[in-house]
Amino acid sequence: MITALPRLISAGRFSGSRDCPWHAHEGHEIVLVESGSCSITCGDAVLECPPGSLAILPRGLPQYQRSPGPVRTCYAVWQSGDGVLDPTPRVLRLAGDSRPAR
Repeated sequence: MITALPRLISAGRFSGSRDCPWHAHEGHEIVLVESGSCSITCGDAVLECPPGSLAILPRGLPQYQRSPGPVRTCYAVWQSGDGVLDPTPRVLRLAGDSRPAR
């Protein structure tokens, strides 16, 4: 069976100390925290995101990013077929390493 490649919807950067109020995306989102830290409430989960972490957020789930101080992130939103991504909001990080998990 051939699965269609993911389609990029949007990508960008965020830099600031303000919160990102409740919103949802039509696709899955990944958020790489380059500096500072934030917490992302996504559905019932609260994800703590220190520098070097990569948050994975499923499509359609409302999310709110709290920024207690300056934070810089890169993000990308994409669409893919059903069953391609585990729909659990989560944070990836290598233990003891400031680089994001691959």
